[in-house]
Formats: sequence, structure tokens, C-alpha cells
Amino acid sequence: MNSIEAGALIIENLSMLEEARNLLEGEVEKKVFAAIDELIQQWVDKQEWQGRYDFYRAATYFASVEWIKGTEADWLAWYSLEGKENNRAKEDHWCLTTALAVGVQKIGFRFETKYGDVKGTNKTRWKDFIIGQNKKYTQIQEIGFQFEDEEGTWFLPWQLDVKLLASCYRDDNIPAALTPVTQALACLKQAHPHFLEIVNAVQQEFEVAAES
Repeated sequence: MNSIEAGALIIENLSMLEEARNLLEGEVEKKVFAAIDELIQQWVDKQEWQGRYDFYRAATYFASVEWIKGTEADWLAWYSLEGKENNRAKEDHWCLTTALAVGVQKIGFRFETKYGDVKGTNKTRWKDFIIGQNKKYTQIQEIGFQFEDEEGTWFLPWQLDVKLLASCYRDDNIPAALTPVTQALACLKQAHPHFLEIVNAVQQEFEVAAES
């Protein structure tokens, strides 16, 4: 189908598309990400960690007790649920598009440290240090994390199955489609000891204060 034919179909079905968009941006995405947030929160609670779980309206992130210092702004490191841009620097219009990997972005868990508060250093020194940590802890990438050298972060992608999610949504059983999230959390737990070591190294190398 060429663009002219596609455009004609859009015009003919514009009211249906408008209704579908409103439903997707409201009820559908809200239900799916509420289920994902609930799954993450249950997992985090079992670890006796802390976090915030509101991806649809704000953000979802969490941290182990070793990294929690004072307020959230003082945390030494954390994991977050985020989308990852591709090389074309384009973004998906809907978060659900990203979660299903049918657009140009990927969704996953990102690990990052509070490098903005590192003392006595600059961006170049930080980058050299974190690249060295990545080379030291090769197990992290073997587990499935992707190293992001520009930011000094690691990203663990996952994706939901389109047909399975549609079927589970129809049955009002969204959690049954979230096995990839559970598997990603298991990988995160496997990599966590290495991230603990990295955060300890950051503190030792740059004398990061326990409090801001």
C-alpha cells in the first residue's frame, strides 16, 4: 500500500482512529503499566528495597538499601524503568509501542549512579573510570545489560509479546503476559552484586559523601 492509499484509508476511518487513540492513551496504557508497576513493586518489596512505581504518570525507579541515603535526591544509585532511544534519535509516540518493540525504541531497566555529585572530577575522568568498570565486570553484559558509555549507565532491554498481551488483556489477566518483566528482574538481581561493587568503587575513587 502506497502513502496515497494509506492516507485515504486514514481519512475514511478517522473517527475510529481518534477513538482508538483516546482509548490507548487512557485506559489501555494505564492498565498495562499499572500491572507492570505492581509486579515491579512486589519484587522490590521482596528484596526489602525502596522505590516509586508510577510509570504512566511520572516514573518508576527503585534502589537497594545500600544506596538509599536521606531523600531520593541523595540516593547513591538506582534502577529505573525507561525507554532507550535508537541511533536515529527518534521516539515512539506511545509507551506501549516501546514495550511491545513495534516502534523504534526499546524498554528496559537502567542502572545509574549519582555521578553528578562526584567530587574533584570532570566528565572525561568519570567516563574513563566507568569504562574501566565495565571492562572489569564483564559479567554484567553477559547477563544481558548493554553498556552506555556516554552516560556511564547500563541498560537491560525486555519486550512484551503482542499477541499474548492482546489475549491477556481480553481476558482481563494482564499479569499473565508479563513474564519478560519477571525474567528481566531476575537478570537484574543476578547483576546486582556487580553493581554494588561498582558503586563502592565510585565512592572510594571519588570520595562521594554519604549525604549531600
